[in-house]
Amino acid sequence: MLSAAIPVRVLAEEERLQENTLEQFDTGAADNSDASMTGDIDTSEIGNESIKNDSDLANPISHHAKPQVSLTSDMSSDSEQSTKAAVSGYQHSGSATSGSVTLTVEWNDPVLGQPTTFHVSATGGSGSYLFRMDAPSYSNPNEYAYESVADPSRGEWTKFTDACASHDFTFTTTATGSYNFRFYLMDKASGVYYLRTNSYIQVADDAYPSVASIVNKAVSQAKQKTDGSEYEMALYLHDWLLDQLEYDNSLKWSSAESALTRGLGTCQAYESAYAKLLSAAGIENAETRDAYDGHTWNAVKLDDEWYQVDCTWDDTSDNFYGDLDQRHLYFCLTDELMAIAHPVHEKIYSVEGYATRSGSLKDNYFVRNGKADEWASAYADRIQQHLNAKETSFSIDADNQSFPPSISGIQNGIIAYKISLWEWKSNAIKADLSASSKVITSSSNKLNVKLNFEVTYQPKTGYEVFYHSAAASGASPQSTPVAYGRPTPTLTASELGFSNGSAKFLGWRAYRDWDNTWWATMPDGRAGWVALEDGRLPGGCSYRLLPDGWETGWSAWSGTVHLYASWDKAYDVRYHSAAASGASPQSTPVAYGRPTPTLTASELGFSNGSAKFLGWRAYRDWDNTWWATMPDGRAGWVALEDGRLPGGCSYRLLPDGWETGWSAWSGTVHLCASWDEH
Repeated sequence: MLSAAIPVRVLAEEERLQENTLEQFDTGAADNSDASMTGDIDTSEIGNESIKNDSDLANPISHHAKPQVSLTSDMSSDSEQSTKAAVSGYQHSGSATSGSVTLTVEWNDPVLGQPTTFHVSATGGSGSYLFRMDAPSYSNPNEYAYESVADPSRGEWTKFTDACASHDFTFTTTATGSYNFRFYLMDKASGVYYLRTNSYIQVADDAYPSVASIVNKAVSQAKQKTDGSEYEMALYLHDWLLDQLEYDNSLKWSSAESALTRGLGTCQAYESAYAKLLSAAGIENAETRDAYDGHTWNAVKLDDEWYQVDCTWDDTSDNFYGDLDQRHLYFCLTDELMAIAHPVHEKIYSVEGYATRSGSLKDNYFVRNGKADEWASAYADRIQQHLNAKETSFSIDADNQSFPPSISGIQNGIIAYKISLWEWKSNAIKADLSASSKVITSSSNKLNVKLNFEVTYQPKTGYEVFYHSAAASGASPQSTPVAYGRPTPTLTASELGFSNGSAKFLGWRAYRDWDNTWWATMPDGRAGWVALEDGRLPGGCSYRLLPDGWETGWSAWSGTVHLYASWDKAYDVRYHSAAASGASPQSTPVAYGRPTPTLTASELGFSNGSAKFLGWRAYRDWDNTWWATMPDGRAGWVALEDGRLPGGCSYRLLPDGWETGWSAWSGTVHLCASWDEH
C-alpha cells in the first residue's frame, strides 16, 4: 500500500482553477453549528416499498480540476508543516491562518480499508474553537475529477463540534486513487467564521482497486456474458450493480465510490455508478434529476431511443405482485410511466428543451422478455367482444386491481403498448386500436384501474383477386383488382391458360385472407364465408364452387380473394419399362370412380431380354407415395423415408392389365415394370 500527501504549498498555486466550484458546497459559514442543512425526507410507503428518494442532490457529481487549497487563508510554509508534524508525531500536516488564528490538521499515512485519524487543532484567537470535517471527495488516479463520497449537505458533515481546543476525526479510504479532505474552523469571539485546510491524499493498494478498475472489470464481464448489444449490456450492468450494494437508509453515502467499494449508497450513488458503467461500455446516458422530490436516476440511450432507468427503486428482493419482476420494474420506461412512480417528473419532461425525451417501450424489460405479450393475451377475448360489436371507445377493468397504483399503472402502460401493436379485426374488418391505462377514484374513494381503448375501423376500399390452377399451386401472375361495390368479371380458366390433362373444369373454390374463410354452402342451404376447423369445413358445410367468369364486387372490404380451379377428379397413368426409364408416349386417362383397364407390358412393347415380367410398381405424384404391403398385411400408399420404404413394408406389385379408377383424385400414377432377372 502506498500513500502520499500532496504538498499544500504546491496546491495553493492552482487554487483559482476550482475555488468557485468548491466554495458553493462549503457550509462553514453557518452560524448554528447544530442545525441540519436540509429538510426531512418523506419515506412513506408506496406499494409496500420504501421510497428511495433522498436529498443528496446537493452532492456535486464531480469537480473537474487539479488539486488545490483555499486562498481564503494564509498558508504555512512546507518547512513549518514538516516541523510541526515531526514534533506532534504525525507524518503529515497542513495548516491555514486567518488573523491570529491558525488551523492545523495532522495525519499519518492512510491504510486502505482502515480508519485514518485526522487530528485537528488550532492556536491563537479565543482558544475556544468549533471544528468541522467536510464530506471527503474521491477521484480515480490521474483523473482529477472529484466526487463527494458522501452527501455533504446532511448529518455529520454539516455540524461543528462543541467548543474545544482540538478534535480527532476519522475516515476510512476504500479505493485506490486520490481523496480530498477539507476541515473548517470557527472562532466567533475572534471574528473568524471561515477558516479551511484543504489536503489531497493519494492511496494505492491492489486489494482495494480504483473505481475505474472495478467499472472496467464489470464491463469486460458484460461483453463476455452477453451478445454485446446495447440492450443486453445495459441490462447486465443494471443487474450487476444491484448485486453490489444496498440502499443506505442513513442517506450518508452518495457516490460511485461508496456504491462500488463500500456496498452502500443513496439514489445518487446508484445513478453515478450506473452512469460510469454505461459510459465505460460506450452507451450514451444522462442524469434525470428530480430536484422537487430529492431523487435522481439515469436516462439511457439504446438503439437510438432514450429510456428512463431507476436502479435505486429496482433494488428490491420483494415479489408481491405475481409474475411481475419488481427488480426490473423501472428498467427502460417512458417518461410517462416513470412519472407514475415519480409524479413530479411530469414537470421535468414537459419543459421545452428537455433533452432525453423517452417515448418508446421497444427495449422495455418486459417487452423484450415476452412477459408483456403474456399479460396482454389475457385481455384478447374481452377486447374482441367489443370490436365485434363495432364499439369505437370502451374500457375494460384491469386484472391487477389489488396492486398499488404506482405498480399497476406501470404494468398496464406496458400492456397497453403491446395491445396497441397487435393487429385487430372486427368481423373481417381491420381495426386500428389504441390502448391506454388509467386509475379512477370513485366517490367512495375506491380505486378502479382500467384499460381504455379507442378504435378506428378500416373503410371499404377494395380487394384483389388472384387465380390458382389447383389447390396446391401458386398464384398466376394475372390478377383482377376490384373496387368494393363495383361489379367486376373475373378471368376464366381458359383466359388464364389453366388445364389439368383430360380433367373437366368444374368451377372455383374461393378463399379470402382478411378473415381466413372459404365460400361454402352451409347446413341450411345458404351460401356464406366459413372458417375451417382443424383444417376442414364444419360439419354440414361444403365448398360452393363459383362459375367461370364469375362477377364479383362485394366479396371483401380489403385484402385479397383467392380462386382455386377445381377439376373433375381424374388422373393419367404413365408407363415405364423399368424404374429408372423415362415414360412411354402411351398413357391411359382415368376418370375418378370409373374402372379403367391399364395397358399390358406386351401392348406397350416392353421387354427385358429373357427376363420374366413380374408386375408393376405403382407411384402417384400427388402425395409422393408408392403402392405397398404394410406390416399388418394391408395394401396402401406409403411414403419413402430416406429413399426407402419404412421397416416392415414392401412394394406390392400390380398385375398386368390392372384395372384402376380410384388410385388418385388428380395428377399422375406411374407404373414401373418389374422383371425377374435371375
